[in-house]
Amino acid sequence: MRKFRPFPGKAKGFTLIELIVVITILAVLATLAAPSFRETIKTNRVISQSNELVALLNFAKSEAIRRGVNVEVVLTATANGWSGRVRDPIASDTAPGCSLGVIRCAENSRVILQSGTQTLSFNSRGYRAAADDFVFDPITLFLEHEDCRPGLVGQRRSVEILGTGQITSLPVDCSSEI
Repeated sequence: MRKFRPFPGKAKGFTLIELIVVITILAVLATLAAPSFRETIKTNRVISQSNELVALLNFAKSEAIRRGVNVEVVLTATANGWSGRVRDPIASDTAPGCSLGVIRCAENSRVILQSGTQTLSFNSRGYRAAADDFVFDPITLFLEHEDCRPGLVGQRRSVEILGTGQITSLPVDCSSEI
């Protein structure tokens, strides 16, 4: 009969000291990576909401062309974010989740619209419209993360709308003037 031995030959596995060293190294690496990961999340949030704003404006422009009438976009700055609504010119359509007569809406938080409340119109040619039918001066809107600090690029974006209806979005340094 064979006798049972708990550790025959060389033991397999890790020692307690090896495990503690590996866990310590992982903790140090996680501590170093966490701040940059947080900044990446903030930058991605601003980019995402900037893209949402550009999509909202492009939708309004395409609806104005498709319907052959002026279509308004109302952008509102809130205490901790912004909202946008594309109004139906004849108030016959309403998108799910939006108020009556609104064909597209967006609610966003933690990224601030710097321009306050703004109403923009696009005419049947896709140009920005106003009382005198056509506007040449561009409008620049700024979106920035609520924790935007000087020296950080990407946590503030400018969205420019030309009189021709062209819309561009670019990263801007947090310390730049609005």
